[in-house]
Amino acid sequence: MRVAGPAVVERLSLEWRGIGEALAAEQAVFEATQARSRRIGAHCRAALVQFHVGDLDASRNSVAKVRGEGSSEALATVEATLSFLDTGSFPEQSPFLEDEDYLAGLTGAAQELARYATRRATCGDVQSVAVCRAAVDGLQTSLVEFDFRNGPLRRKFDGLKYALRTLTDLLYEQSLVGRPAPHVEAASLDLAAIKERYDAQDAARELVIKKSRDVQKGAKQAIFALHRQDFRGAERLIATSAGQARGMLDDLVAPFPSLRRSCSPCLEEWAEAALFRAWLVDPKRISDSMELGLPLTPEEYLGGVADLTGELGRVAVLAATNRDVDRVNQIYATSVAILEQFTLLGDLPPKLAKKTDALRTAVRKLETINYDLAFAASNNKRPHSAAFGDGEPAARSSARDDDDNHDA
Repeated sequence: MRVAGPAVVERLSLEWRGIGEALAAEQAVFEATQARSRRIGAHCRAALVQFHVGDLDASRNSVAKVRGEGSSEALATVEATLSFLDTGSFPEQSPFLEDEDYLAGLTGAAQELARYATRRATCGDVQSVAVCRAAVDGLQTSLVEFDFRNGPLRRKFDGLKYALRTLTDLLYEQSLVGRPAPHVEAASLDLAAIKERYDAQDAARELVIKKSRDVQKGAKQAIFALHRQDFRGAERLIATSAGQARGMLDDLVAPFPSLRRSCSPCLEEWAEAALFRAWLVDPKRISDSMELGLPLTPEEYLGGVADLTGELGRVAVLAATNRDVDRVNQIYATSVAILEQFTLLGDLPPKLAKKTDALRTAVRKLETINYDLAFAASNNKRPHSAAFGDGEPAARSSARDDDDNHDA
């Protein structure tokens, strides 16, 4: 016996080809960057092995193959190590090295020098050990002026003391066997310009974090206002948050593009609020990114669209409580269309891929609500299902489930 096909769903018509192409372009750039990083890392690791076994020509040739291909901590480490061997001091920053990679490279070179000095001490070369110790001591003195936040650079800076202790112990042990070390003055590095840039970016980061909280708070309040049907208040909050976000992007993020990661969550929240307001006004379409009024990245926009389904789920629960079948179907058509487009985008960044799972859950809940409404209509009573329980308290429970889904 044959069964009937699935019921036809009249879903919204969405076309995200441009977003898909933008995501694909970003992914291509990311993969190219990763491939370049792996190539540089492989040659630099080989260069360090060759350095420690004394094959300096091979080490320099390995570095020459990837020099100029991009900024890299590994490249900065090898460059600083080889330069130290030639000059007895750490090099100045190369034009192709970013500040963070250069600083990390200096600390990495200090670790390599501690290993190099151990081998030189094995040969009784106390002078080389003393020069290494003076250089690492000077580097630590220069870097102590920085206020490193918790992160990779902070951990690398904290590791300097172990390299310095190794070098100090080597000199002490050599003195016990009658090899006193010559006095070598520790030379500090001139890192004032880097410190100025680092401090400026750090101050901007603190402001971005603070302003992001304000934008996110305003967006959340706007969503709550929309659920209360306070459209005027919601529009005011959305406009205020947009102004705050625009000022943050222009004044703080534009000079330091890496800070975009710090404010992306609040921009997603704002996009969710703006999309929710637009959908309530016209539930037959989803506003595109350009219509919202802020320069959102594809990932920020899609994050807001995905979170929008959580707010629509809350509206669906209220509509179902009032037996508004048309409204529930309207929300179902919107959510299905969004899920369909997400799946058509192909490989997504991890954060968006996780939101796709939440989208599937939201659609399944709406299907259950539709069943409950049909069951209630045919039996003239409230059903006892996952979407509805025993009366109104269960509807509130379903809303809490949606809250959990949204937070996920």
